[in-house]
Amino acid sequence: MKLFSTEGRLNRAPFILYPMGFGIVLTVLLVVWLVMIMPESGNFDDVDWGSGLALIGVLFFSVIWFLWTIAYVTMCIRRLHDLDKDGLFVIAAFVPTVNFVFYLYLAIVKGTNGPNKYGEDPLLK
Repeated sequence: MKLFSTEGRLNRAPFILYPMGFGIVLTVLLVVWLVMIMPESGNFDDVDWGSGLALIGVLFFSVIWFLWTIAYVTMCIRRLHDLDKDGLFVIAAFVPTVNFVFYLYLAIVKGTNGPNKYGEDPLLK
């Protein structure tokens, strides 16, 4: 799958499953990192956020979150293309409350049958 491309169309299944898989992997990595930086006292108030491991983790998760945001936006654009809509509608993903309805729309509504102006039907490939 081309995560950083806005060309073509994306059907519902990968639009739903890729973020779920990414979320599971990221949650596991986050739990492992939190266990690694947990002080012996067991209290997160005692974490030394200036330590190398804590800073590397914060930097790592910041970079991953930034890259994932770009990938998610491109997936939304390709999903909109599958619905024969312009990619500019992706702006709705950044409007609070509207973004939830926008996600449901992209996740539930079936794409156009057959080819459209954005490419071939991804279900026929």
